[in-house]
Amino acid sequence: EQAWSVRLPYLRDMLRAYDGGRGPHLIGVQEFRRETFEDLAAQLPGYWYRWVDRGDGERLAIFARNDRLTIESWDHRNVSNGARDGSCGWFDAEDPNNRPIQMVRVRDKQSGRRLAFYNTHYPSKNSCERHGMANIFADYIAQTKGSARVIVAGDLNDGVESNGRFNGSFQRLLNRTGLSIAYAQSHPLNSSSTFITGNKWDKDRRHGRMIDHILVSNPSAVVYSAVDRAMFTSSGRRVWCNYVSSSGYCGSYRANDLRLYSDHWAIYAYLQP
Repeated sequence: EQAWSVRLPYLRDMLRAYDGGRGPHLIGVQEFRRETFEDLAAQLPGYWYRWVDRGDGERLAIFARNDRLTIESWDHRNVSNGARDGSCGWFDAEDPNNRPIQMVRVRDKQSGRRLAFYNTHYPSKNSCERHGMANIFADYIAQTKGSARVIVAGDLNDGVESNGRFNGSFQRLLNRTGLSIAYAQSHPLNSSSTFITGNKWDKDRRHGRMIDHILVSNPSAVVYSAVDRAMFTSSGRRVWCNYVSSSGYCGSYRANDLRLYSDHWAIYAYLQP
């Protein structure tokens, strides 16, 4: 049931549920291969998209909805292991892969507002590299944002612990950019451990850390932000699962009988135009 061919319709339906069935205006995705990316792109007609390959076939990509946004420019950088280690102060070869950053500047066709939307995937194996990535990412944002409002999406492999404590590289990024956590504008970060977003296929124990994020330069623009905890029956029925009971039930459904669109919950945010 974790096979891509099984999960693709659930991922498509999760995304298409937003904005009255039209889908989000901007989407950032990580950990895709060429074939899976092409499959998803085919399920999202009406979107402009660009992908970046980190060098071993793994990709991340930005999607932008053509009917709402005008694409003004696109850019990316592939951050090497050496650059990350050099920025954090010592060398550790645990994660030899490039880690891409990508950016698209768009103009909202309704409001005329310009947005700079960033997508990235941090290293996973040591905190030195994540600190270095935070430095490089902050510099990249400063160099490319122009006068646009900034939105960051990505799997940072660091963030907020279940007790509300911020990991060091995450705090460094916030300090250096002045960005705010979209989720925190709608929810306290230390009242519950149910906001985990990554790295678990367990259906009834998906709680703890938040490592996937949407960050914004204008927190007052956040109308609402949350984690998309949709699961699906084998027939494709969408079941919203904010809470799994101690007996393993999500409402009237056994959580272990439901299916997941990913090992990471998606995080979403509604922003004022």
